[in-house]
Amino acid sequence: MLILSAALLAALVANAQLLLPDLSLSQALRSEYEANAQIAPLYTAPPGKRILGSYIAVLDDDSEVSTLSTASLSAKAIVEPFGFSDALLRAAATAPPSATKFPRGFILKNISRRDLAKVRAMAGFKWIEEDQLVSTAVPVPGFIPEEGEVVQNSPPWGLARVSHELKPDFARVDDYVYFKNDGLGVDVYVVDTGININHVEFEGRAVWGQTIPEGDKDEDGNGHGTHVAGTISGKTFGVAKKANAIAVKVLRSNGSGSMSDVLKGIEWVARDHIEKNQKAAGGVSTYKRTGNKKSVANMSLGGGKSDALDRGVDGAVSVGVHFAVAAGNDNQDACKYSPAASRKAITVLATTIDDDRATFSNWGKCVDIGAPGHLILSTWIGSPTANNTISGTSMASPHVAGVVAAYVSRVDSGWDTATPEQLKQRLFDVSVKNVIKGMPKRQGTKNRLLYNSAPAHEHESGESL
Repeated sequence: MLILSAALLAALVANAQLLLPDLSLSQALRSEYEANAQIAPLYTAPPGKRILGSYIAVLDDDSEVSTLSTASLSAKAIVEPFGFSDALLRAAATAPPSATKFPRGFILKNISRRDLAKVRAMAGFKWIEEDQLVSTAVPVPGFIPEEGEVVQNSPPWGLARVSHELKPDFARVDDYVYFKNDGLGVDVYVVDTGININHVEFEGRAVWGQTIPEGDKDEDGNGHGTHVAGTISGKTFGVAKKANAIAVKVLRSNGSGSMSDVLKGIEWVARDHIEKNQKAAGGVSTYKRTGNKKSVANMSLGGGKSDALDRGVDGAVSVGVHFAVAAGNDNQDACKYSPAASRKAITVLATTIDDDRATFSNWGKCVDIGAPGHLILSTWIGSPTANNTISGTSMASPHVAGVVAAYVSRVDSGWDTATPEQLKQRLFDVSVKNVIKGMPKRQGTKNRLLYNSAPAHEHESGESL
C-alpha cells in the first residue's frame, strides 16, 4: 500500500469527489500528490447518470492485488471482486501481447467520500470510475399486440434486407435467403433484460444463463431481451435459425441497470465461453461440429463512456467471443458511449426500410456497420406466441449477431475457425458499400450495410422463408 503523509491524505479525503483532487491543495501538497503517480484518477459519470456511493475500481494489469479488505472502510461498505475467476486468469496468462486482458478489480458499493479517498490512495489501481445507469437502446415505442397473438409467417423486412445486396421492392420481394443450418452449434449470449425462453419461436433452444441484478427473477419482465433474442435465432424472426440463445440478465424490468452489473454480465459470458471450450478440448463438441465451442454475444444497451466496460468487452473478444453492440439512440457520436466505443466489438447503427440512417441512431468513427433497426417485428413477453414491433439500434445489433452466428456455424466454408477480428473484417468485406443515406458529413462514419452473403444462386442448401 502507498504511504502518504497525513496532510495529503486529509486533503484527498476532503476533495474525494473531484476528478483532479490537487486543484485546491497547497503547492507543497500538490508536489507530493504529483510525486505519487499511483493515486488512482476518478472518472465521473455523465450528468444525471451517477449511482451514488457506487464505483468500479480497475487494477493495473501487473498488479498483485487480489483482495480488498473492508476493515478500513465504513461498516456499510460492500466490495465485490471481478475478473479473478480461474478461467479468466489462465486466459490472461497465455494471451498474446495483442490481446486485451479482461480487467480485474472491485465494485464498491455504499462507499463514502472518505472510503473512496482511501481506495484511491492504495497501490495497484489504474483508475476508478463512478458507477452509472445504463438502459436498453430503444428510443421509439412500438405497438404491443394482444396477449397470445399468433406469430405471423412472413419474415420481417430486416431479414429480407440483409440477404439481398440490392434493396428489394418489399411490395414484391419479401424472401429471406439463408443456409438451413445457420447457427447450428453456436451459443449466442443475449446480455439484456432476459429472454422469454418458453416462446415457441425458440423451439427449446433458449436457456437461462445468469441473472446479475441482486434479488431479481430469472425472467424477462420487460420484453426487450426477448425481442433481441428473436431477431438473432427465432424460427421465423431470426437470422440464425438454429443458434442457441442464452439469457444473461443485467437490466431490470424497467429496462435499466448499473454499469457494474453489465460488467459482471460480460465477465460471466467470457468465463462461460472459456469453460465450455475447456470441456470440449478433449474431442468433438456436443453438436458434432468443430472441437472448439463457438460463442457470440449481443449487447443492445448503453450508457455514458466507461473505460471499464469497453475494456471488459474487448477482453471478452480477446478470449474468442464475437461481440455485437448497439451504437446508441441519441443522434450523437457513438464514441461518447459505452459499449459502443469498444475497439474490438462490432458497433452497429440502425437503418430503415428505405436504407436511410434512422434519425435517432448514433454515428461516428466508432460505428462499424449498419443494419435494419426501424420497425422490427420479433418475439415478446406475455405468452409463448407474443410478438412486438419496435425500433432502435437495439434492433440493429442482433441482426449483426445473427449473421456472425451464421458465419461461425458454416464448417465447410472455414469461417468457423475465424477469430473475432478476422470475422469482423469478413463482415466489412462482404457488406454493401455506400448505400446508407443520411450519414452525417465529415464524422468518419463507415457507410457499410450488413449482408449475409448467402444469395440463392451462390449456395446449394439455401432456403427461402
